[in-house]
Amino acid sequence: MRQFYQKSISFLRAAVSATLFPDECILCGGLAYGVPLCRKCRSVLAQEASESIERCRCIVCGKPLLSETEVCLQCRTDDAPAKKLDGIRPVFPYLLTKKKLLYTWKIAGCKPLTPFFAEYMYKMYSHEFAGLPLVPVPPRPGKIREKGWDQTKSLAKQFRHVHGVEVLDYLVRTSGLQQKKLGRKERLSRKAQYSASKKLMREKKENIPRHVVLLDDVMTTGSTLCSCAAVLKAYGVQKVSALTLFTVPA
Repeated sequence: MRQFYQKSISFLRAAVSATLFPDECILCGGLAYGVPLCRKCRSVLAQEASESIERCRCIVCGKPLLSETEVCLQCRTDDAPAKKLDGIRPVFPYLLTKKKLLYTWKIAGCKPLTPFFAEYMYKMYSHEFAGLPLVPVPPRPGKIREKGWDQTKSLAKQFRHVHGVEVLDYLVRTSGLQQKKLGRKERLSRKAQYSASKKLMREKKENIPRHVVLLDDVMTTGSTLCSCAAVLKAYGVQKVSALTLFTVPA
């Protein structure tokens, strides 16, 4: 009943917004309704997301394979960060129009894009991780107070309230330094910035799930996801996979 209520509210809000306040598509400039994307651009993204689910991917980092078999060239190296996880599945590569989409959503704060993106991520989740609990990557301290929201937390709410997926707030972030201000080498060399939440520390051993899925918006080097995975495994989680909206090609 709660899921039906949440979906009904989202639909009504979109309908009212579309009727009274038509918007401009952020990708092509056409007329948009509900979210700042026209019907054509939404259709293209939907097609890309569907193809992404069936695409041949690296079994370690989830990036599309070209001529490789099973494992991409980067993940064949001994120091590949993604090897510390049990599989990553991104929905889109962070290229071209996706950069504009992410900027509009994450930096400009276009919140109506959240349920739109969550739908794509839920399809990938259903195909790869159905039934497994999600653990969202937590925001840096003070971000929500400063920005008013956190995009990954918003995605987690969509999974929990609209799709009925179990979401476990098992992690907290201990550093306030923004990752986007660091280069690749700096990100990989930084010490762990995440720790167990009070919820995880108080959880009985028999209640800790065997396999969980980290939820994040973008995978750049994989260092954030690996840091989070290390914390979860230290508390008894045996397998940690990851689901992201975008991945940055090597």
